[in-house]
Amino acid sequence: MAKPIRTAEQLKALLLEHIERILELSGQATDVHTASVRWTNARPGEPT
Repeated sequence: MAKPIRTAEQLKALLLEHIERILELSGQATDVHTASVRWTNARPGEPT
């Protein structure tokens, strides 16, 4: 039985759904939301 093929957009949507379910990340813009790299050690107000 062949596996279903998912597009990049579908995979991103699934990932965003999972991220939003994590209480600590819900409502925050992550690198997946912005499609960029963010520094994990940046403090509030610092460039990310």
